[in-house]
Amino acid sequence: MSVKPFIFQKYLPEIYLFSLVTLIFLPSLTYQFTYDDIGLVIMNPYISKNLNIWEILQVFALPTNPGDLYRPLTMLSIKLNFLISGMNPISYHISNIILHGIATLTVYKFILTISKNYRLAFVSTMIFLVHPIHIEAIANIYNRSEILVCVFGLLGLINFYQLLEKPTLIRNLLFGLFLFLAFLAKESAITLVGICPIIYLIFLKQQGQPAKRTLITSFTILVIIVGSYILLRKLTLDHNFLTKAPHSTYLVENPLFHLNLSSRLVPAIYLLGEYLRLIILPLSLSADYSLPYKYFTDILSSWPGYSAMLLASIFLGLVAFNTYKKKDLAFWGFWFLITFSLTINLLVPIGTFMADRLAYTPSIGLIVIIVSFLLKIPKHRTLVLTIYFVVLLVHTNLRLPIWKNNISLFHQTMIDNSASPKAPFNLGNEFQLIEEYEKSIIFYKEALFRDPSFIVASQKMIYSYLMAGNWRGFEYWTNKYLALNPEDPIINDLVQKYYLAKQGQVPLLENHNVTKEDSDKD
Repeated sequence: MSVKPFIFQKYLPEIYLFSLVTLIFLPSLTYQFTYDDIGLVIMNPYISKNLNIWEILQVFALPTNPGDLYRPLTMLSIKLNFLISGMNPISYHISNIILHGIATLTVYKFILTISKNYRLAFVSTMIFLVHPIHIEAIANIYNRSEILVCVFGLLGLINFYQLLEKPTLIRNLLFGLFLFLAFLAKESAITLVGICPIIYLIFLKQQGQPAKRTLITSFTILVIIVGSYILLRKLTLDHNFLTKAPHSTYLVENPLFHLNLSSRLVPAIYLLGEYLRLIILPLSLSADYSLPYKYFTDILSSWPGYSAMLLASIFLGLVAFNTYKKKDLAFWGFWFLITFSLTINLLVPIGTFMADRLAYTPSIGLIVIIVSFLLKIPKHRTLVLTIYFVVLLVHTNLRLPIWKNNISLFHQTMIDNSASPKAPFNLGNEFQLIEEYEKSIIFYKEALFRDPSFIVASQKMIYSYLMAGNWRGFEYWTNKYLALNPEDPIINDLVQKYYLAKQGQVPLLENHNVTKEDSDKD
């Protein structure tokens, strides 16, 4: 049922929404490159080197770092920032803020198109633009891929709905073009294909059966763009076309990576419940959710694990119930489930166990459901919605500054995720880069305390002991490490350098003041 236009429509709600995005995220203009930006932007030769136009466009025929991804549109957008400001991060952050503003307006248009409800569309978009779970996608440059998927994916689906109403050549072309661009931004956009039949069912309920020719045309376009993307990805990635587990039996970023499909089912339900909790009330966000496998299995059999799976089960039940009772509300439930189908590690394991950025597009569905319920409160609903918005706004303002640089980010992440070995490991790397080796040792030890099987942390710690000139610490940890890994080429090479340095044959430590006190440190 159509609802009279919400009052803000008369005063251009799009301008209000975009202005609010700019105001909230303006502080990020002074932030540095963080986290994935270091390896995938700063150290990426495609981004950091001066290339001619032909070399720039070759990104569509090249794998995306680290080699098993295909995100040419995201990389091209970042390359354009390099052409504008080099490695000065300001233009990159400006672009991310603008993109989030565009995504916000697109979310507003999409919800309005589906629901025909101005109030629901505006309030839901207000919650979307301010939600703190989206900070990672906005403050971290490389993760603009999530925003690009949202923008192009929603534009494609808007055109799909409109061509069901009134098919035109331009709408058919835009439907295919925008969805294809979303695929080129990030692989997870492929889940949006599953939204098309759900939109069709909503259209049936609202406006009746579209012309058979329209359905055939749109289905043909969908087959063409999906087939073209799969072929392009196959030609570009070859044997890395699908995600594969590395040869090692340990992946610190994802304890589920080596499990088979049946073993990932219960963890996937748990992850779904965790995302539900974080979107409803984001009180324990983190830039890193990785866990040692043993710790993760303990969580599954504890009260937090049970409560998350219960929440997911209730949500699944509500979606199933509303499929027959309230199809409009069920649409948003299916949106949440379909767009999360890849990122909960069920269909295929991914390189990340869980991440705030992965909720950027899926969160739209749950936010609309939350707002739908809040708008039905008989009394004081405006007050409740205002309080909810303010809570999210305050949380965003408090959390945004931790993304200023890697030091502040990793310090906070150690607090947010007290079980993750990755957070202290990353912090140790930061101090190692600036040659504060004693500090790096402290954090590498913390990483090993959290997960003794984290081999890379041991290697990096031993290297820091060597560079700090702490002979006693180097000898102790080297002997301990080689007792378990006697053939490790990295550590054996460091041992050779150590003996040569002690004999004065290699000036390995010429820039470090090595004293007897240093040598006695443990």
